[in-house]
Amino acid sequence: MAIAQKTETMKQWNRNRPGLPGEHWLVPGAGLLALRWALGQPSDAGRLMATATGTALMACTASRRDGLAGALDRLRTSALEPEARNRSGLRG
Repeated sequence: MAIAQKTETMKQWNRNRPGLPGEHWLVPGAGLLALRWALGQPSDAGRLMATATGTALMACTASRRDGLAGALDRLRTSALEPEARNRSGLRG
């Protein structure tokens, strides 16, 4: 199996799995801990790795379905309930 195909398979599995309770708090917490830990690293390589890990976890938090992007999407769709869509002239 090619790497690109395996990556897509893993992404599809992740999209279809149910979210864990509290996952939206655990991932940014781990990201903040990694960023905090990066400050105390004596080597440049250690700081770079911890900063990259923390940044990736924080970006993941913002873009996930249970993160900021998912919350904004849920907020947008709940604001456009059928009655609101009919009044605004939107179809769907």
